Amino acid sequence: MQALVAFGYSVIVVACLTQVSALAQTPPTVAAFMEAGHSAIAAGDRYSALRNFAQVLGADSSNAQAAQAVANILVDLGGPYGASAALGVAEDIGLRARKAASLVRWGAQIYPPDPREHFASTDNAIKTITALIAEAQALTPPDPGLVTRLRQDLAVALRDRKHWAEVLLLVNTLRKAGNTLPSYVRQAEADALLGLRRPHEARAIYADVLAADPHNQLAVGGRFYAEVEDEDFSAAFETADQMLASSEPSRRYGIARSVEANPDWLDAQVRAGLVRSYAEMPEAAWERLLPLAEAAPALSYLRSALGAVAAQRGWPRRAQEEIDIAASLAPNDLGVALAQVDSDLRRRQWNRAESRLAALNNLHLPDEAIRRSERDLSQYRAPELRITTALDTEQGSSPYSLGSGVNLGLQFYSSPVAERWRTAAAASYTSATLPEGKYSRDRIGLGMEGRWPDFTLEALAWQNGSVLAGPGFSLALQWTADDHWTLGASAEQFATDTPIRALVYGITANMAAASVGYTWNESRSVGASVRVFDFSDGNHRQEAFASGALRALSRPGLQLTLRGSLYASSNTLAGAPYFNPNSDFAADLGFEVNHQLWRLYERGLKQRFFVTAGVYNQAGYARGGTGGLRYEQEYQHSPVTALRYGVSWSQRLYDGVPEHMGRVYLTLEHRFL
Repeated sequence: MQALVAFGYSVIVVACLTQVSALAQTPPTVAAFMEAGHSAIAAGDRYSALRNFAQVLGADSSNAQAAQAVANILVDLGGPYGASAALGVAEDIGLRARKAASLVRWGAQIYPPDPREHFASTDNAIKTITALIAEAQALTPPDPGLVTRLRQDLAVALRDRKHWAEVLLLVNTLRKAGNTLPSYVRQAEADALLGLRRPHEARAIYADVLAADPHNQLAVGGRFYAEVEDEDFSAAFETADQMLASSEPSRRYGIARSVEANPDWLDAQVRAGLVRSYAEMPEAAWERLLPLAEAAPALSYLRSALGAVAAQRGWPRRAQEEIDIAASLAPNDLGVALAQVDSDLRRRQWNRAESRLAALNNLHLPDEAIRRSERDLSQYRAPELRITTALDTEQGSSPYSLGSGVNLGLQFYSSPVAERWRTAAAASYTSATLPEGKYSRDRIGLGMEGRWPDFTLEALAWQNGSVLAGPGFSLALQWTADDHWTLGASAEQFATDTPIRALVYGITANMAAASVGYTWNESRSVGASVRVFDFSDGNHRQEAFASGALRALSRPGLQLTLRGSLYASSNTLAGAPYFNPNSDFAADLGFEVNHQLWRLYERGLKQRFFVTAGVYNQAGYARGGTGGLRYEQEYQHSPVTALRYGVSWSQRLYDGVPEHMGRVYLTLEHRFL
């Protein structure tokens, strides 16, 4: 906008210079205009002064005093090109420096139609200012003030070009030279620190800039994003709400004071919604953004923002719909195009995401946002490893107690083959100390996993060893019917959940299962499943399970979720050597607390605390209480590496006898880029 204003000033002056006023033909009239111009300057009215001096030039284009006065005013108003036209002589380096500074503003505010030329004006400004610095340093006598001003303008241009490290290097050079940095240079420094992922340092500088100019909206916006990236959501909420409170839906423009919509108000509304999304409060974000999108359905950036929140709420299809609408409204918007890539990744359309990224690379200059999306795609395609370890100890007098033991598990998935398929390999080892002695079971599996937008299929062949050897297989299918319903089915020969005591006595089991789940959003869900076991000793077991979850509290970095479950089973064979009640029933209630201890971009540490309490009723035995406690932490080292570890304690009942189990566990997940 500043560049356009400066251009306007230049046009006005050039027009004035081409007019010859009939009233300005005699020296007294020229003198009167000159006197009026100087009086206006003294009164601080530069526009009246500009008009009077231009009238003098219209009468006498050779009047050097008037030309210089016009040039000085235009330089002050940010119109160096108009100043150059007014002087009509060879430009000195000072005026060329002013013109170079206007190139910086022009490059930041006026973008060419071709995205590949986005930084052309800024690159030209950087080249011009760099040459002027060398020229100014060679002056005799030297002009250190001019060199300083040029370096300050260069710092801003480098910021606009996103050359963050060069900005900080130049600012440090200016600071070491003893210069007091103006606010606009400090703001460029803060922007560079934010670009280099140093938000805490950036916040301090934004605060200094705003102390000097509280109405600097660009600095307010920069501080807001620094607060978000510094994980200080209390401050970010306050900033967003202040920006919202300071704006009105409409404002008056021009001399006629006509009422027009205020785009700053809508921007503040959207920002107040998005900050809730950044703080992992998608329900609050949705409640703010949905009415805005319904009232202004043709705003692409608003539809794209709504799509991102829909994805957070667990609605990938709704997210895709909103983002595709945004793309139809703004087909050349890079941010919307990258949102489509994110949507493709969520919907498992990896080849389509790759095609979009290839097109964006052809249309745009190298961009960090595009690189991030490319890394996301690489992560989805990377080989994946999961390792789980656990040390268990179970204490009690029941003959079904598992005693102490070790559980180890490994899963590996290869890079995709033909987009949809991955080789899957798995291995597990389980040991237990039974009354009969210490036994172990090991399993090795190999197969394939197929992944489609709505389906997941996994089939593995297994070889079991140690306590009881034999082959087996597993097959699992999951169908996500829409943004709410999920259906599943699975079958196993030589089932994973066959009790180890059964294996000790040479008994195996086959299993078939079905499940259904309904998820309203990230805060509410219910599910149910049934499993049927066919044991080789003739026993048939049926199990039914139902569960529900309700998020009761959602704050930045803190969520409280209430959970409940019901379980029932029956067996047809009495007297089996493994725990085999004729029928039983269990009901549990509990809660889960998730707390973000710290986070800095991709790295972070969470802690979780689980509490459950319930009742267990086994046919033929007294009803008793059950429960459990679990505490764990999850360390996210990078987008491809996460480590989860914790301890747990639980109480269960076997034939009316309470058993207490303790566990220490660790899980590692890693993708190989």
